[in-house]
Amino acid sequence: MSASIPAGPVPLPRVRMEGSNLVAAMESTDLAQELSAIMGFQDAGLAIQSFQNLLNAIPREGQDKALIANTIIAALAELKPRDALEAILCAQIVAVSRHVLVLLTRACSTNLEGLAESRYALAEKLLKLNLQQVRTLDAHRRQGQQLMRIEHIHINEGSQAIIGVVNRGGDS
Repeated sequence: MSASIPAGPVPLPRVRMEGSNLVAAMESTDLAQELSAIMGFQDAGLAIQSFQNLLNAIPREGQDKALIANTIIAALAELKPRDALEAILCAQIVAVSRHVLVLLTRACSTNLEGLAESRYALAEKLLKLNLQQVRTLDAHRRQGQQLMRIEHIHINEGSQAIIGVVNRGGDS
């Protein structure tokens, strides 16, 4: 008996505004459970709280709160956090990325002397932070595995070389 493969991507949960609150766009959706699955948390309450904290940390620049929330959901789904640590890192990556884009947009739209430069400088610092966050996530996912890639070698006359993958065996 073979498992069926779903045709196309699984639809993401969406939210909408109801008064001043975000609610699931489809009433049959258990938003807490779906966010928990997307974010890599075992506890749905923690997923909702972390999602709300992330939403509050991101500048909206006049955009609809539901639009930003749905963008966050999509970004987290793309990053695919597998556990709570990855969920926290992914949330930070999303927040810092958004702040960088807002700073760059503001820098391009200002006529005040020195303000654009300071915004560019701050964006540069945040981009460096963002790169470090991505590297930390990558290192966590590799679980300490290291990869050595050799792109160019010289084999002198009389020497021997092994070409291919070499796995170190047990103690000899």
